[in-house]
Amino acid sequence: MPSSACLFKYLSVALAIVAPVLGATPTVTTRSEGISSLFPVGGPVKSLTDPAVLARAPAPQTNAERLRRGLSPFKPRSFTRNSLHARTSATPCTPHTGVIKITYDGFEGYVPKDVTVLGLYASTSVVADALSVTFCSPSDIDEAFDITTLNGPLPTFPFLGLVPRFGDDISLLPHPGSWNYLHFTATGQSPDLIQGDSAFSVAISSTEKFRSTIWKLNPTTNELAIKWVDPNSGNTVDIAIFLIIGEYNALSATGDLALFNSHWGTDFPQVTLTFQENAPVGPGAE
Repeated sequence: MPSSACLFKYLSVALAIVAPVLGATPTVTTRSEGISSLFPVGGPVKSLTDPAVLARAPAPQTNAERLRRGLSPFKPRSFTRNSLHARTSATPCTPHTGVIKITYDGFEGYVPKDVTVLGLYASTSVVADALSVTFCSPSDIDEAFDITTLNGPLPTFPFLGLVPRFGDDISLLPHPGSWNYLHFTATGQSPDLIQGDSAFSVAISSTEKFRSTIWKLNPTTNELAIKWVDPNSGNTVDIAIFLIIGEYNALSATGDLALFNSHWGTDFPQVTLTFQENAPVGPGAE
């Protein structure tokens, strides 16, 4: 089992990825050992404030769109049993706008409007720096939905979604009894786990999988949870949301946080995400 000291020893970061300033171009290297690091990214990281990145058109999400733009189609997906499609609700849903509060171990903060240099969401203690979101809550509380970001870092990717860690294939996604994990980033819209661009993939100059239709809301507590489906079995997986804290901040999710912490020799806290409606954000917010 790798210790925390061993984990951080082999991960070299030229600039801490918690830095809110995205203009720098750090280099992140992988561990030299067999077990991948928490952020196994090699090569230079692209600045998300680059005008070319900000001006880029949204990534095509269907094969028809890709072919029209002269791109090759996505590779065929071979999910067993269930598709990851969320059901289409036959009844109207209720729109909500606000922020997402993060709480753990006495800490109270928010999902931030800015991402780290790897394009990942972490946390902020300042409500003025919170991510403003909107969504349409379905009448079926077990139905997954999308969360749209209103002041996110890249208009190209206006959804709050999940990406697997860099280079993960479908067999390494979270499932019961697994320490595999996902990160929160700015994405396009997809009810399936598909190959495509996100803030994370743009930052690392790669194309990774993502999914946006993942959210569930408890109408009594306003607590947000993740609806994740194991692509291998088609079964819904209980997902714990946690925060990688320290030099490598990132809001993340796993099917077994205790096993994750045991594997990495860490003690990252599970967090609660609560939707706070009509909360003020931006200059002047307290």
